[in-house]
Amino acid sequence: MSSPARSHPLAHGSCFCKAVTFHINDMDAANCAWNMYCHCTICQRISGAPFVHSIGFRNGAITFNPPLPEDSDESNSSVLGIYHTSTFLSRIHCKRCGTNLGGRGRPSANNPDSFLHGVVSVMSGVLAPEIRPKFQPQGHVMYKFRITESAANDGLPKFDEFPGEN
Repeated sequence: MSSPARSHPLAHGSCFCKAVTFHINDMDAANCAWNMYCHCTICQRISGAPFVHSIGFRNGAITFNPPLPEDSDESNSSVLGIYHTSTFLSRIHCKRCGTNLGGRGRPSANNPDSFLHGVVSVMSGVLAPEIRPKFQPQGHVMYKFRITESAANDGLPKFDEFPGEN
């Protein structure tokens, strides 16, 4: 049984220029496919960072504006872009500002019943700041590709802002 439609989304976010927005309308644990740090080489190259925090949902829990095309990875939108990064995942980005918003699982010839098929994910950094604390990562995936050990225990100084900035 699906959850009733909500008049207000439970979470929302956007790209940097706000040309592409999204709403998460159902955060039911059954619809959450993952909430993890990903260390895969594709995430590293797309983000330019050693790892990303991604949250994936099933069953249409995330809606984008402009909308994602339903059965295609071709977007007719002037701002919403979709880029194939592998046989099983396409990345969603803003064509205007370049923000990597997340991804969408695709069925592959080798695995038409892939775990990722039907899953849409967003990066935690594109969530509205007040929403981010609700999504604490549950683990690390693709850890064998890590560039660095977790920043939490690395012994380096931690700064709230750039050093020297007030």
